Amino acid sequence: MGKSTNMIKWIFIIAAGSIMGNIIGNVLSRFIPFLSLSESIGLTPATLDLSFLTVTFGFNVNLNLAGIIGIIIVVLIFRKM
Repeated sequence: MGKSTNMIKWIFIIAAGSIMGNIIGNVLSRFIPFLSLSESIGLTPATLDLSFLTVTFGFNVNLNLAGIIGIIIVVLIFRKM
């Protein structure tokens, strides 16, 4: 296995932890409101129009406390494996 396979594996692990943390955070936010604290990070969409081709670039990441906790837990679990 090369470095690119290892990098893809960690990207998948981090994404899975974020998704699981967000789901759990949304369920528990009724009882523990600070889990839903979030911050949005990203670039606004920029459009390149060449009259025959239009391309739009941009991304947005919405991080909340529960997602960060989920990432930390999943990374700790997979580092021990």
